[in-house]
Amino acid sequence: MKFPSNDREILPQSTKPTHYDLRFEPDIEGGATEYDSEVIINLDVLEDTSLISLNATELTIIETQLATEGGQLVEISGLKFEPEKEWMSIALKTASKASSKAKLKQTFKGSLFHHAQGFFRSPHKGIDGKDTWIFSTQMENGC
Repeated sequence: MKFPSNDREILPQSTKPTHYDLRFEPDIEGGATEYDSEVIINLDVLEDTSLISLNATELTIIETQLATEGGQLVEISGLKFEPEKEWMSIALKTASKASSKAKLKQTFKGSLFHHAQGFFRSPHKGIDGKDTWIFSTQMENGC
C-alpha cells in the first residue's frame, strides 16, 4: 500500500525514540485553554550527535533534561523552535555517542486550540443536548 506523499520534512535520523511516557493535565471542568504536560522519551542514539530534534508546535517548554543510560545528566546549551517545520531542536554541549541510549524528559505547557493538531479540545453535544468539550489527540506512532 502506498500512502500519498506530502511536503512535510522528516526529522534527522541521528536518534530514534523507542518509548514515550506522556502525561497531559487539562482542566476539563474549568474550560481549559491550555494543558500542563510531561514527556519522557527513551532514545537510541544512532550516530554521534549534539542535536536532538523533535516534532513540536506551539509549546512553552518549562524544563528539559537529558540523561545517559547510566543516569548522568547531559548539559543542554539551548532550545530552538522551527515553526515552519513544526520542530524543536535541543542542542547538547557534549555530543551523544552512537550506539548509546538516553532518556529525555520535558515538562511543558501547550494550547488546546490547535484545530485538530496534537492534543486539543473540541466542542461536543452531550446526550442531554448540552454543549460540552471533549479532548482528543492526533499524535501518530512512528512505527
